[in-house]
Amino acid sequence: MDRPANATPLNRLSARQVATGIRRRAFGIRDVVNACLARIRERDGVVRAWVDLDEDAIERQVSFAERTGGPLAGVPFGVKDVLDAAGWPTGMGSALYRGHAPRYDAGCVGQLRMAGGVVLGKTQTCEFAGIEPAPTTNPHDPSRTPGGSSSGSAAAVADGMVPLALGTQTGGSVLRPAAFCGVVGFKPTYGFHAVSGMKEAAHSFDTPGLFARTVDDIAMVHSLLMNEAEPELPAPAPRIGVPEGAIWDEVTAAVAGALRDVLAELARRGAEVVRLTLPPALRDLAEARAIVNAFERSRDLAGEWLADRDALGPSTFRIVERGFRITGSEYVAARRAIEGARAAASERFGDFDAVALPVTADVAPPGLGNTGDPRLQEGWTALHMPAMAIPVSATAAGLPIAVQLVARRFADRRLLAAALWIESNLGSRQPRAAGD
Repeated sequence: MDRPANATPLNRLSARQVATGIRRRAFGIRDVVNACLARIRERDGVVRAWVDLDEDAIERQVSFAERTGGPLAGVPFGVKDVLDAAGWPTGMGSALYRGHAPRYDAGCVGQLRMAGGVVLGKTQTCEFAGIEPAPTTNPHDPSRTPGGSSSGSAAAVADGMVPLALGTQTGGSVLRPAAFCGVVGFKPTYGFHAVSGMKEAAHSFDTPGLFARTVDDIAMVHSLLMNEAEPELPAPAPRIGVPEGAIWDEVTAAVAGALRDVLAELARRGAEVVRLTLPPALRDLAEARAIVNAFERSRDLAGEWLADRDALGPSTFRIVERGFRITGSEYVAARRAIEGARAAASERFGDFDAVALPVTADVAPPGLGNTGDPRLQEGWTALHMPAMAIPVSATAAGLPIAVQLVARRFADRRLLAAALWIESNLGSRQPRAAGD
């Protein structure tokens, strides 16, 4: 099929553009899949976003999608390697699961395949969705971390290898890599997306999430997973809360300045931007969240610890060892503290379509030995609130800066409507990867 010479490369189209183009026969499913595979062959030696590609399995899916269609109509997507995808091993970033072959898809993977999506392969993850780094590099600077633990999914979308990818978030494992790699990341309200077929990390926090290059794609796919209509467009101008206080003391001048400029621009375009004081119950959230995380990780990995603990990475080993020392009474007290903070935050956030704050304290740090600081993301995960990272700026060196949008529990549609309004007013601000 002939396309104009100046047309956007197929591997750089959004998921909606891919689905629409295939339905209109502007190009075929194989054309898109082959363009994505070509980009992977060109760039993955540097980015290292993928664990496993199986072209025979891809071909079977293409044939299925061509026969059956569906709302995703052949859209390729990546799957974080803690989520099962039938036909691929699920290695979970760990030597303990090398060659582990699940029979069925994880629930969220199966839903996307039922809609016509094509799994392109498994993407790199930190060990058991923790903090033991994966080999993935940042597409904007391979000497810097892409974030974790959904590092491969974020990097693959940012580099134009795939328009859509699945990740998971227990602390900041969707939002931080999205921010560092310059793509849109979305973590829904806890429990909204299916968790079957997902290796548990800390079961009271674990949430599947989405990566894409546009908010529009996130809204489309989330609505499909939830079996509901997409938020109406044009979305109304949102009411945005901006927290005061110590959050801004933790971020660099470059990040704070970029976000304040963006918020001022949104206010000029009609958004109501209001200062917000966070409830006192959130002050001790980090300590309570750390207790729950370590306690649950140790119990969720008890079988692996018993059978082969010496094969765990050092970061995983340390947190599991710590978790087994935490008592049940300490865990219960931490859970109660989180419940109190959850109620207080939900009440305070109810007056806003979204609350805006930094995703990270700085741009992606140099080195691949750690995945960055989760503190500005993990509290909202513990509170079960929906949250997004949206790229809004970049440094002179081309490193992305993102804004984090958070809403009260169950207000995912309200959050997405606000994010769509922001995207329509700011346009796409995803910086190009180094290989473009």
